[in-house]
Amino acid sequence: MPERPEVAGTAYHGAQVTVRDALEEEVCVTTVAADGTWSWVPDSALPAGVGRLQATATLNGVGAPSEQITVTVGPAGRD
Repeated sequence: MPERPEVAGTAYHGAQVTVRDALEEEVCVTTVAADGTWSWVPDSALPAGVGRLQATATLNGVGAPSEQITVTVGPAGRD
């Protein structure tokens, strides 16, 4: 996986999506578009190696977490 992978998903329009890593650190906050999609590309490289990401969509005070996904980040040029 590249060092700056696109992370994307779907949720209710207008929901706020927060992506956190395995250490519960916030790595992204974005808003779901009118078509129900959201996406994010990190501004800087994610740490190399195996990690985890989890997105939580929040709308009207109600949060819905995704399953955690495992990601393996390598140097540029590797997928």
